[in-house]
Amino acid sequence: MEDWQKEFWLILETATKEVEHFFTDVGQVIEEFFEQVQDEISADFEELVEELFAPLVDSYLEQENIIAENFYDEEADLLINPKLEPSAEHHPACIGCHHYHGRLYAGNLLVCGMHPYGWDDEHCPDWQALQQ
Repeated sequence: MEDWQKEFWLILETATKEVEHFFTDVGQVIEEFFEQVQDEISADFEELVEELFAPLVDSYLEQENIIAENFYDEEADLLINPKLEPSAEHHPACIGCHHYHGRLYAGNLLVCGMHPYGWDDEHCPDWQALQQ
């Protein structure tokens, strides 16, 4: 009596292992298939996006450059915010300094970003020579 029970459990165990092996193989095949599909779709999508949007981005950047070139006019800027050069009487520490700004904004002079109202002495600790 025990022989047929052992054989039954052995057959059932073998069938279970074979079904598990089958599903593992099917899962691997499906995973490989979808990886290939994903690679192809992403490559095609990348090409499509580049073909469609590259000309749009290029034309947009060209328009931005044209607008930027026409927008900034140094002469007009000097009329609105005149530049005042430092002198021995006014802001002597700023003469020849790279950081000197010297523009008027609403009647207020912005001397530089580090010392908006200028430096009181003749030697500023942040002074740097103009780069040429």
